[in-house]
Amino acid sequence: TARSFLLDPHSNYIKYWDLTVAVALVFTAMVTPYEVAFLASTAGDMDGLFVLNRLLDGIFLKDMAMQFFMKVQVKTKQGSVWIKRKTEIAKRYLKGWFIIDLVSIFPFEFLGFDS
Repeated sequence: TARSFLLDPHSNYIKYWDLTVAVALVFTAMVTPYEVAFLASTAGDMDGLFVLNRLLDGIFLKDMAMQFFMKVQVKTKQGSVWIKRKTEIAKRYLKGWFIIDLVSIFPFEFLGFDS
């Protein structure tokens, strides 16, 4: 049912998704420094790089959303347990990587912080 929908981090879908995110991260890590250093500001221009960057933002945004539905395995003294309550999963993500993920995809160029 929709209420109990959770993602299994060991599923094939997640393995392929993680590969997609890894490729997006590598591309971003290689292209963004060049873009910032050598290309004129194109904020709002609908060129190919702008469209590609928005596509990558979409990938990262979807990945953030998926974190709220991803079961979490936690090691305890009694062994490993899976956290399956969405509220607990959300709390853990919000207290952990959420802010870093949010800041990393925020389009600062639209605020005029680029030169």
